[in-house]
Amino acid sequence: MERAELKRVERIINRELSERFAAGAVRHGTLLGPGDDPQIEPGQLMVRVFIPPPAEPGNDEQALTAWQDAHRTAMESFRRELSLRLPAARRLEFTFTDPGADTPRITMPDDGTLAAEQLSGREIVTKALALLRANYVFPALAEQAAVAVEARLEAGQYDELDEIALTELVTEHLREVCDDKHLAVRLGGPGPGPGGPRRRPGSRIMQGALDPENPANHEARRLAMRQMGRLDNFGIHRVERLPATSVISTSAGSPTRPTPGRPSPRRWNSWPARTP
Repeated sequence: MERAELKRVERIINRELSERFAAGAVRHGTLLGPGDDPQIEPGQLMVRVFIPPPAEPGNDEQALTAWQDAHRTAMESFRRELSLRLPAARRLEFTFTDPGADTPRITMPDDGTLAAEQLSGREIVTKALALLRANYVFPALAEQAAVAVEARLEAGQYDELDEIALTELVTEHLREVCDDKHLAVRLGGPGPGPGGPRRRPGSRIMQGALDPENPANHEARRLAMRQMGRLDNFGIHRVERLPATSVISTSAGSPTRPTPGRPSPRRWNSWPARTP
């Protein structure tokens, strides 16, 4: 992996850390390759996560053990996510910021138990496009995007990419066609086993309802979408009555107008206001 690609994946890793650990629990993570550390073998990577230094100097071992006890679930969740999305990261370390040669570390190697759940790059893209075609709100646009990504797949543009780089690139290519920032490809395990990744509220329902191989009918999918919408007030965060005769409603993100000639998610709406 090139240095620029390492840095890009490192940014994604730090985003995952911020989502899985409580605020202030970790400082940042670094992605290391061969040559960065003698323990890294050719073709492998290592993620080193830095945590805040202990309050009392000279108490590193005890402080690290206490930190591990407090964050064990998040550590196991992050290790699982790495194994699924970045299998090359065979080694995961937690240590204090600015460690010395004798600074204690917590090491979590990939033990290979998730190998059967790891999909090939082609399988990831194929599965993502099947979900897109089965569930995207604009079927014609979904087909257009899927065909464009399939052409890139056959041209080899997704070859030799790790799982994180692959899903980010496919997401970018889908959004080029759909112009929809809510559309993204993400990997995750089949279910939250011991130490498994946390699910967002409602995702267990959505996983079944949006699976094209699931016999659930349109009504089940509709109810699942409605439940997801209630969790965030259906994306509506503000409604204002303006001085004239219009009402503006906005949802999360920057309000955008639809592109002429292309359907897009309605995040900008204006309609006549009803007078009292």
